[in-house]
Amino acid sequence: MKIGTGTMNRKRRTSLRLLFSTIVAVVALGSLAVPVLACNIGVQPSSASGAVGETLDFTVTVQQTHRVCSVPIEDTQIYLTGMKLVSETGWQQVSDMVNEKTITVELTTAGKGLIEVVRVCSKGGDECSATVDILPASASPPSANVETPAQEEEATLLPPAAVGEDEIEIDQSVLPVAPATVTPSKPEGPTVGEAFTETITDPYIILLVVLMLLGVFAVARGYRRIRPFAMLIALGYFGFYIGGCPCPIGALQNVFIHFRDVAGYMFIFLQFGVVLLMTLLVGRMFCGWACPMGAVQYFLYRRDGGRRVARWDLALEQHQILRWTKYGLLAVLLVLVVLTQSPVFEDIDPFKALFNLDFSLGVPLVLLVVVLVVSILIGFPFCKYACPLGAFLGIFQPLSVFKVKVGDGCTNCRACCDMFCDHRAIDPGLDRPTVNQRECVRCGECVARCPTGAMQFTSKR
Repeated sequence: MKIGTGTMNRKRRTSLRLLFSTIVAVVALGSLAVPVLACNIGVQPSSASGAVGETLDFTVTVQQTHRVCSVPIEDTQIYLTGMKLVSETGWQQVSDMVNEKTITVELTTAGKGLIEVVRVCSKGGDECSATVDILPASASPPSANVETPAQEEEATLLPPAAVGEDEIEIDQSVLPVAPATVTPSKPEGPTVGEAFTETITDPYIILLVVLMLLGVFAVARGYRRIRPFAMLIALGYFGFYIGGCPCPIGALQNVFIHFRDVAGYMFIFLQFGVVLLMTLLVGRMFCGWACPMGAVQYFLYRRDGGRRVARWDLALEQHQILRWTKYGLLAVLLVLVVLTQSPVFEDIDPFKALFNLDFSLGVPLVLLVVVLVVSILIGFPFCKYACPLGAFLGIFQPLSVFKVKVGDGCTNCRACCDMFCDHRAIDPGLDRPTVNQRECVRCGECVARCPTGAMQFTSKR
C-alpha cells in the first residue's frame, strides 16, 4: 500500500511539473511575441554594363526561409546608385515562400552603379547587391535614333533660325512620372553604439541570458529538476515559435561573413557574443540550458534515474573517436563560409526543417529523420558528434572561470560517468573519473546526483 501511495505521489508531482512548465512556456511565448525574419535575396543579373542613358532590367527574388515572418514583402527596400527607376512590377509569388519582381532602371551617372536589396530585421535579415559598370554616353553604340553623318550634313544646310521655329514647347510638369517606390540611395545605418543599445533589450537576447543564468544558479545549487522547464521554454520559443531563427549555428557563420559590418548585423554579433562570453565565464550553459536543438534530443532521450548507458550505445572507445567529428565539421564549415561568403549550413540544417514544419523531401528532412531516430537510441548524437557550435565553444570552454570538477570525496564509484552524464563527458580513471572540459554541457546532473557530493561546480584551480 505504501508503494502504491509513493508511486501515485511521484506521478502527481510529475504531472504538476509538466503542467507548470507548460504554463511557463505559454506565458513566455505570449509575452515575448516579436517579429522574426530570415530570407535569402538574389538579384539577376548580378553584374552588368551599359552607357549613360541606357535602360536595363533586373529581377529581384526574395525567398523567406522560415515560416514565421511578420515583415511584409512590400517592405523590401531597393536602393540605387548611379541610376534611376523607370518602372517596376509588383511582387509576384512564384512558389512557396518565394516572391519576385522586375525593375527597369536608367543609367544616369558614369562610374560604378549599384543596386542594393535589403530586408530590414533585428534578427539579421538579408541583403544582396548587383553592380553595373556605367560608361559615358559617347561610349554607347549607334542606335536607330542616332543621326547618321549624311543627316548631320543636311541639318547644317538649314538656316539656324529655321531649326525649332515650329516646335511646340512642352510643359514637363504634365508628363506622367513613373512611380518612385525605389529609394535613390541607401541611407546611413546606425552606429555600433546605437545598434548595441537597441539590440540589447530585444526579448530574444533577454530570454537567452535569463535561461543561461538560470542554468548557472541551478548547477551551483544542485537544482537539476529545473532543467526540463528551461529546455521546454527554449524548445517552444527559440525552436517552434520563431522557427529556429536566429539560429545559433547561423550566428557562428554570419560573424565570419559580416565582420566588416558589426552595426548592421548587431543582433547576430550580440547573440554569438553573449553565448561565447558565458562559455568563458561558466562554460557551455547555452548547450545545456538554452539550445533548442539540444532540447529536442533531451525530450527524446529520457533515462530513468540510476539507469546505466543503454546496451545499444556506442562503446567508450568508439565514442571517444567520434566526438572529434564535430571539430572536423567545424573546420570544413568555416572554410566553406569564408570561401563562399554564404551561410552554407542552412542548406543541410535538419532542425530548420523540424522547427519550420517543412517536410519536403530533401537533405534536411533525411538528416532530421536520422537525428531523431538515433537520439532515441543513444541520446544527443548531434550534440556529441556533429554540432559545429558545440565544437567551437568546446575549444574555449577549458578557459572558463567556473568548471565542473571531481573533488577529494570521490570514491570512484563511477556513477557519474556510467549513469549521470548523458553526453558522456566524464571519462573513467584508475583513481577517479575526470571531466572532459571540452565536452561538458553543464547540465548539472552529476553535481546534483553524486552520492558522495564529490562533483563540484567551482572556480578553484
